[in-house]
Amino acid sequence: MRLYIITVFALLSIAGTAVYYQCAKNSQRKAEVEQNQPSAAAIPAATHQPQTKDETANLYDAGKDCLYRLYLLATIAGVLVALGGIYAIWKQTEATAQATDAAARSAKAAEDSVKLQQSAQRQWVNLEKWNVSKVNTSRTLLAITFEIVNPTKVPLTLHYVITKTADRKTNTSIPASLLTPQNPRVSGAAYDVTEKQMDLFDQSKLVFQIECVVLFADAFGKHWEQIFGRLLQGGTGGGGTASDTRNILRESDHKAPQAQPPEER
Repeated sequence: MRLYIITVFALLSIAGTAVYYQCAKNSQRKAEVEQNQPSAAAIPAATHQPQTKDETANLYDAGKDCLYRLYLLATIAGVLVALGGIYAIWKQTEATAQATDAAARSAKAAEDSVKLQQSAQRQWVNLEKWNVSKVNTSRTLLAITFEIVNPTKVPLTLHYVITKTADRKTNTSIPASLLTPQNPRVSGAAYDVTEKQMDLFDQSKLVFQIECVVLFADAFGKHWEQIFGRLLQGGTGGGGTASDTRNILRESDHKAPQAQPPEER
């Protein structure tokens, strides 16, 4: 691009110099012609005749003037160089636009690749091995325990485990620990029940609803909230059966565990 600009300026300088010398030469020739012509006052009126067309013809022939032809060639060359410069600028602009578009597509592809990778490595937890049992020291206290399992291939970090019964009793634990694949963590809570509910438990007919919320961070540091709904049936026979009523995984804006657990939702 710089070479085109320098060439254009050089040719324009040459053309300007040629025009200057051509004008000077024409002025000199005109002066010589006027000097060689006799004065009209020195010629008697009787003998003064009007000049013919041939005598007053222009003595300058542009076709034989080398500087004029050089000037024309320089002008033509300058126009061609200018057109070439304009074409080069257009091509450069087009190449820049293509490079910008290619960079944008590459960035979009990289972003999509990261999102696809994160989606392929999305993590979640399962709640397994539910158990409902009596607390020996109390007539109206039941213990509910379960295992939190990481079924994915990458460790995740547990933040909170919140359990809620139908009457809105809650118990929150803050493990804030690493949950590695296939290495479950036991969690649970103890709940007060009525004597009638305890009688149903003794008959293995106690059925109640429980909700469990697990808050954790995945391997990418993104926070998630997984909400489980379970319908539990327990009795003195030990163990307990759990039926799924809800399982939702969604992004969460909770903070990492501090002194206080998150507010109940």
